[in-house]
Amino acid sequence: MKYIGLVFGGILSAIGHMIGFVFKNIYISVRRFSMDPANKNSLWNAQAVIFLAVLLLCFFWLVGKYQDLWYGSSPVFFRAIPLLLSCFLGHIIYSSPLMFRNAYAKPIIQTFLNTLSALALGHILIRYLPSGIGMLVASVTVIAVTVSTLYYLLKIKINGTIFNKITAVVEEVEVRKNSTKQDGSILNMILRKDKLTKEELYEVDEVDLNKPGCLSHLRYYSEECILELFFTQPTKEKQSQLITLSRDDRAQHEQVLGGTGAGKTLLATTLITQDLLNDYMGSTIIEPKGSLVESLSNFMDRVGRPYHRLDPEYEFTACLNPLYVPTGDDIEPMIEANVSAFHGYLGPDALQYFKSRTTQLLRVCIKALKFVYGNDCTYNELDRLVQPMNDDFRVEVLSEISSLGLESQVPLLREYTRNMAGSQKMQEHAQQTYSNLYDYLTELTSNKYIQRIFCGPSTFNLDDALEKGEIVLVNGAYGKLQTLTYTVGRLYLNLLRASTFRRNLKEKLRAHQLTVDEIEMFADEEFSTFMEMAREFEVFVRVIHQGNEQLSDVSKRLESMVKQNAVQKLILAGLENEDADYVAEMIGEKYVIGQSSGTDEMSTSGFKTQIKEEKRYIVEPTTIKSLKGYNKKTGAAGEVLFRG
Repeated sequence: MKYIGLVFGGILSAIGHMIGFVFKNIYISVRRFSMDPANKNSLWNAQAVIFLAVLLLCFFWLVGKYQDLWYGSSPVFFRAIPLLLSCFLGHIIYSSPLMFRNAYAKPIIQTFLNTLSALALGHILIRYLPSGIGMLVASVTVIAVTVSTLYYLLKIKINGTIFNKITAVVEEVEVRKNSTKQDGSILNMILRKDKLTKEELYEVDEVDLNKPGCLSHLRYYSEECILELFFTQPTKEKQSQLITLSRDDRAQHEQVLGGTGAGKTLLATTLITQDLLNDYMGSTIIEPKGSLVESLSNFMDRVGRPYHRLDPEYEFTACLNPLYVPTGDDIEPMIEANVSAFHGYLGPDALQYFKSRTTQLLRVCIKALKFVYGNDCTYNELDRLVQPMNDDFRVEVLSEISSLGLESQVPLLREYTRNMAGSQKMQEHAQQTYSNLYDYLTELTSNKYIQRIFCGPSTFNLDDALEKGEIVLVNGAYGKLQTLTYTVGRLYLNLLRASTFRRNLKEKLRAHQLTVDEIEMFADEEFSTFMEMAREFEVFVRVIHQGNEQLSDVSKRLESMVKQNAVQKLILAGLENEDADYVAEMIGEKYVIGQSSGTDEMSTSGFKTQIKEEKRYIVEPTTIKSLKGYNKKTGAAGEVLFRG
């Protein structure tokens, strides 16, 4: 028996050691899994599901206890007290990654939890009240809590954002009139910023979205110019919050950075439409393809707000004469704006001698035409004055200038006219010197699309657009203009820069938002100066592009100034490694308490953890590169990293 006992004891000991070994390894695996930051969402989801399951069981148990009260049972008291805290657990459940994207998760779960707390409170009240009165008070409490929760979540907490208002109006078009009269409908819970009456705002069943001005009731007037960006991803410490930019924040400019297809234009559209609905705010949008301008034009037609569409592909396009200057204003800024556009056409590799000579001739010719024709001169007259075969026109212009006594201001034009009328050798030398200017003006004036937008009398002027808060949509039309798109964009931006710097700082200035899509196609080195000074003139700049390397190809200074002056940065998916590293360094570093773990046979638990202080990026480059872009097929929203 002694030997049998030894064998049996050895077997039990071996089984115990095996079970201990299994539990030890399970503990180590669970501990490692819980300590790995990559699994934090999975742990949160598991925690939310467990909490919800336990609270559901508690709910059914409490309901059963109410049923027992009818048969004379006494109410629960001590077990109901902890359930009063269930209403504070909502954030852990509905903000979990598993449920956050479901629009119904928060109202359903929070209402359920508040009702559970009310049921627990009812049991506590019944203990101190007569049974009949106690049941009545408990019933009223549960109903009041449920109704007030729904009211809070579905009315007060529904923001009067531009997105919600537009979405509600569009969706309600298909609904019959009697559905809009229900006080509990979601549409009736949306509040207007300008405090229109319900009848004016919610009569959407008669809205015909094909009718111009059908959405005019969405317009409002606000000098605060608040821009609503997006809702943040919730964490265990913080709930989802609406991020907004004040007028002062917007003056620090915005940079939208992301790869192709990440949703940059879609994000920009949601930001732009807010300004288009604000009658106080002026806005200029420049983009190279035309799709955004087309969409915004359709939107503006339905909103009913006047706008100027500078679009070579549009039959009824507006026209902007680059040589136009308001009567009495200095013409020099306008001349320099045209010169800057010409320099962008020449590029950085142009020989300095020829660049200098052609620039001087361009300045003098514009000045001469302004002396003679005023605002009636266009690029057609400028091309005619510069091209070598038009001696008669140059003589005519010089004659008019002489009669005005201003010939001392255009000596180069007289010299140029003399050379073109001189010997063959002088003509050839002049033509070789100014050939770049010939080509530039010929390309502009010979293109029928550019003739539409830049070579006729102005239908609007940029000074008024800034002063009156007007909307200007500019299409670079790359499909039609190809390389001339760059010239069109640079010319417009330089003209806008000149108008901006003409604003009177002693007066109260109206805010104006400039949005430039694919900034690297249109900006030159002078644009960096514009970004530095624009905030003083109440012009807010938003630049959109795919990577910082595109800016460095234009100018190192432009890249540097965009990085420094565009404080509000919206980072989307698809960044290159260099840009992800730049963003991580820009956001900064912090000291964190790091933990490293491993097995230790000498430890009682078999698990050893080392704790040390480490310096890490606040946002790791890998996190930036793993941002999700907008999914066109499913409509799933993209992720944005914001630094403001």
